[in-house]
This record gives sequence, structure tokens and C-alpha cells, in this order.
Amino acid sequence: MLAADRTSRIVAAHPLTNARGEPLLSRAQSIADREYFQQPLATGKSFISDVFRGRGFGQDPIVAMSSPVRGRAGEALGIVEGSLRLTRFERLVPEHPETKGVTVLLLDSRDRRPSDSTSPS
Repeated sequence: MLAADRTSRIVAAHPLTNARGEPLLSRAQSIADREYFQQPLATGKSFISDVFRGRGFGQDPIVAMSSPVRGRAGEALGIVEGSLRLTRFERLVPEHPETKGVTVLLLDSRDRRPSDSTSPS
């Protein structure tokens, strides 16, 4: 999870460190190039990304979900974003007791398996 101001500067993030205690994100890091930042500010609507490889929280394939944050007068203050790490999701689903005998297939908006469609970015 992260929050960024309208200039793309990260102002809050969780988790702040990885398992070794190393910082995951720098508050100075810009996310201006990320579609999950650009789209909510441009459209004023929530956004769900295609699968891409993360850079701040690791190189896992992820899907980002973000929404604009607006001030009282409706001005764009920034965005909030959360990411679903697909490798973690794939590990958790088979462990859930209600999924016995169920096959879960993740597909992106182009009907491709995320593991087949990720590209570094």
C-alpha cells in the first residue's frame, strides 16, 4: 500500500521494509511513470492495472489498484494504491479449505495468464 501526492512523491507506504529490514521504497521515489498513478488523476476514477513487475516491493508480478484522493473543493491531492502480488495469491488459494476441488485460473484483461504476460517495467 502506498499514498502519493499529486506530484507523484510517495508520502506513506506499508510495509516500509522487507524481511531483512531493508527499505522497500524511498519517499523521494517518483511513481509519475506508473499508470496506476496517472489514470486516477486523469480520469478521477479508480483504476486496476494490467499485470506488471513491481520495482519498489520487489520484482514479483503484481496488479495495482488505485484511487484518486480529492480535497474538499474537489481538487486532486494524490492517489492511494494497493498491490496484489500474484505469486502470494497463487500460494494462498490452494491452502483455503473451501477451494478443495476448485481450480483457480488468473487471467488478465486480455485473457492471458499473468505468468505468461508479465514484462519488466
